[in-house]
Amino acid sequence: RAAARETLGVPAWAGRPVAAPRPAGEDEPAFAEDVRALLADGREGDAALLLGRWLAHDVRVAPPGERDAAAALGAASLAFDAGRPALGTRLAEAAFAAARSDSEAWAVVPWAYPPAFEREMAAAETLGVERALMWALVRQESRFDPRARSRSDALGLAQLKLAAAQDAARLLHERAPGEEALYEPARAVRYGARYLAQLLRRFDGCVPVALAAYNAGPATIRRDWREIVARGGDALFCELASNADSQDYARRITGFRTAYRELRPTTAR
Repeated sequence: RAAARETLGVPAWAGRPVAAPRPAGEDEPAFAEDVRALLADGREGDAALLLGRWLAHDVRVAPPGERDAAAALGAASLAFDAGRPALGTRLAEAAFAAARSDSEAWAVVPWAYPPAFEREMAAAETLGVERALMWALVRQESRFDPRARSRSDALGLAQLKLAAAQDAARLLHERAPGEEALYEPARAVRYGARYLAQLLRRFDGCVPVALAAYNAGPATIRRDWREIVARGGDALFCELASNADSQDYARRITGFRTAYRELRPTTAR
């Protein structure tokens, strides 16, 4: 639907962005004070471990009756406080799934799209990639976990393989990075943005095509992609990309980009 709206030039929502309410104390899970105490001691990892167990329905920290949307959103807030946006987005999605009404569900949505690594995302715009698109890509690729590593050895926030990252570094006139460098947020986002910008130029600025190439490699793009885009725009290409994984990938990131564009999240100051 997001891709179809892009094709037709129809906005998804004509309203104004509003601040998502922070959960009140009574809406938080019962162990919230324990999490805060761990955070006060600088033990963010232990705090995240508790929150992860709650998400996994561990009965030691998550009584069966404590799984409503408010409690999940309270846990998400604590995860963000602990500097764990990947966990925070999963808890926000749990809150969305537990919502009992459309209004309750939509009140949760902004928490699923945090403005994580805002400075790095702003820098990506200087390389030719819209901030909302880069946020959307990183959310899909790593859920903002800087230490993410896939089974295919894609690394860091932007989940680049080392060879692609080294190509991006060369284009930026930087020294070729090693694997550990890709766990640095600034480098990971910079190299991911440079690689995506290169793909956008190669594929005439068509975002779904560039995303499919980022996901599966430029060689997998259909030879008739221009004809498909001319016939049905972004929406049709999302349905006809060369494989199901690329189709889903392009759809998800297009939808996430719409969320970031219209919610316009910023870090509280």
